[in-house]
Amino acid sequence: MLKAQILYANAPLSEAFETVGGRTEGVLGALFLRVAERIDSQQGESFYEIWQEEVEHMGKTESKTGNLALSKSDRLALKALGEQLGFLDRDMQERNLLLYLEELDMRIGQLRDHKQERCRLYTSLGVMGGMFLAILLI
Repeated sequence: MLKAQILYANAPLSEAFETVGGRTEGVLGALFLRVAERIDSQQGESFYEIWQEEVEHMGKTESKTGNLALSKSDRLALKALGEQLGFLDRDMQERNLLLYLEELDMRIGQLRDHKQERCRLYTSLGVMGGMFLAILLI
């Protein structure tokens, strides 16, 4: 959605983040809205500084609520996204967003592979545990 706002709606970053934040629920929507608000307030900070602080704030908020949806590596990748946004032209921002999306797709594929392996492991452990319990009871 952020890519579409930047490229097709030709929206400035603050407006793009505000629009996406309004359409997105949960922690990510709140992150986008806070970033948009801080960009609009123009405190003399660069976009990268704002992004870093807000992603850190999101991590602290998640850990307090016990709602850790992002791993440490995921949060680092999210922080790295903010390095290139804000001061590049539209084409470079598009390339940066596409690179980030490709990295996310690769990470999702890896997680799916691990999920299948773990499902097989848990099934095997369940069967073995049941057999062990049956042997103990007999």
